[in-house]
Amino acid sequence: MNLKTSIEQANLDFSDLYFTASDGTGLFCDFAIKPTDFITFAKADFYAPDTRGLVNALSNAKRAIDCQADSFLDAIGIDPDAIDKQLGRDGMASIAFGKKSKDGPLKFRLLEALGVATPSIVGRMRTLRNLLEHEYRKPSRRSVSDAIDIAELFVQACSGRMKSMFDGIGLGSDFRAAWTPPRGWAPGSPAV
Repeated sequence: MNLKTSIEQANLDFSDLYFTASDGTGLFCDFAIKPTDFITFAKADFYAPDTRGLVNALSNAKRAIDCQADSFLDAIGIDPDAIDKQLGRDGMASIAFGKKSKDGPLKFRLLEALGVATPSIVGRMRTLRNLLEHEYRKPSRRSVSDAIDIAELFVQACSGRMKSMFDGIGLGSDFRAAWTPPRGWAPGSPAV
């Protein structure tokens, strides 16, 4: 049965039609330190007036991104450290299918394949972090600020994908006839 047939058979009064949303669901991972905590740390570190603050801010921005990626994967039942084993040869081939780049950490390539995040934006921040950790270059205040923004956007994008507004909708008419007032309620009483 399709929606149109269902509506016709329900004999709804369209002059008093209402919609209701059911409760939503979401993916959840319970790490002791959350990606948003690392964002908060990065922002606090950024305001320290020295190189140490910039280094810590950049490192915490990277941790926020890694924590968010691991949280998402964990929530869908994938161990971030065993992606290749869990997906197998065919799964790994499907991650690379149609992608120009086969570079970058596997967890970010998987997130891209799932349509969750684009590694290119994360790649810019990871490049900056690599310059710090492998070439010992001092990051500029502007580049660290950009890294924090990238991390925050990535965390928000992934968090949004982990939440659902609602699972379904209800459709009905004559809300007053279907509504049962709570005990003690009388016309003119405050709404519950």
